[in-house]
Amino acid sequence: MRYEEMKKKKKTVLGMEVNNSGKTFNTVPYFTFFRKGEVGDFKNHLTPEMENKIDMIIEEKYKGSGLKF
Repeated sequence: MRYEEMKKKKKTVLGMEVNNSGKTFNTVPYFTFFRKGEVGDFKNHLTPEMENKIDMIIEEKYKGSGLKF
């Protein structure tokens, strides 16, 4: 289903049946890979140390790209 169609039908990836049932080959439920995706919601899931580590990795990977952090 295309994004535009999902938006019209007000469907989300999380709400799709395929993502709410079933498991990966090592029995991890599919739904564990999804969250709301709200801006700033990572603060509810990551510690400050984890946030800093991710920031350092991103800065290193994009060094020289012209992007400012």
